[in-house]
Amino acid sequence: MKQLERLVVHVEEAIRFGTAQDEPHLRLGLMMIDSAAELMMYRETDYLLRWGAEYGEWLKRAEESLARGFGDQKHVDELRGKVFSKTQRKKIEREFNAKCDLLVRENILDVAQARVLKKLHEYRNETYHRDELRPATLASATRIYIYLVCTMMTTMPVHSMSYSSPIPPDTLKKYLEPEETGLGAGMDMQALIGRKLLAVSGIDNQMEIGEALAEHVTYRLDEIEAMVEECASVFNDMNNRGWDFLSVLGMIQAPEPDDPFDHVRRTVEDYRNWARPVNKAQFRAWRTAAATLATETDDLMAFAAFADLEDAFEPIEQRVMKLGLDVDRAIQHEIDVARGK
Repeated sequence: MKQLERLVVHVEEAIRFGTAQDEPHLRLGLMMIDSAAELMMYRETDYLLRWGAEYGEWLKRAEESLARGFGDQKHVDELRGKVFSKTQRKKIEREFNAKCDLLVRENILDVAQARVLKKLHEYRNETYHRDELRPATLASATRIYIYLVCTMMTTMPVHSMSYSSPIPPDTLKKYLEPEETGLGAGMDMQALIGRKLLAVSGIDNQMEIGEALAEHVTYRLDEIEAMVEECASVFNDMNNRGWDFLSVLGMIQAPEPDDPFDHVRRTVEDYRNWARPVNKAQFRAWRTAAATLATETDDLMAFAAFADLEDAFEPIEQRVMKLGLDVDRAIQHEIDVARGK
């Protein structure tokens, strides 16, 4: 029960910060709810890995029997499928995504849940390791994470429950009805409290974030396209070489030259031909996906779709914004030179 108490207090505090209205508290909420998710995932994957080691011992005995002419090849094959290699074990122990993948394989998480967990963990890493925030999606992301973790509390298996007292501590008891506090509630207690935590958080799976996320995607695509057009305009002002939207996109996606002087030899038309895989058609496809996202009423599915869409356009977004920053610096340098600085 001590393990459950630690988890419940952890999630309580994550909800307190994660449902705030200001960025500093939401930031803490995101980091705390992420660590609650990882804690539950660690407990379950550790259980599965321990069973994997047990299956390994059974496999040795089954293979020995088979070598002596006894046993069943099918049984041996089944056991092999349950044993983890040293590489797999280390990867699962160390990596968040590997834990997600194992839990999907074991039907403990579904694919959409795992996709959202992976994306939200990326957000947490940006926040924790690089002090970066995504203000436009921070509140939605944190609330989705709270919903997901509380749901995981209700669906993830509890394999044991030890008691030092038949009466739950006050931190748990406050979420339980009188008939739920006895020893009989044991294995169901985490699920009972998970549902109560979700209820008191004021969060449910119908926050209707699909439309808000779609607007956010559209805004970012607008920004990317505007920056590409601005860079094309600056390049034309500098050397009048016929730059346009496609040629700037092509320049960003052009392969690195084998010969450094190839940069000088390349023409605007060369760059225009390199506008792939991201071109105008791709931007139209992303906008169509955003419009579809706006109609998704299940928030978990909406965030999963958003995660896929963001992963698709974010690499070109980063390149375009870097180019825009480089252009701004070049313009400022020219201004400084003109001023004699």
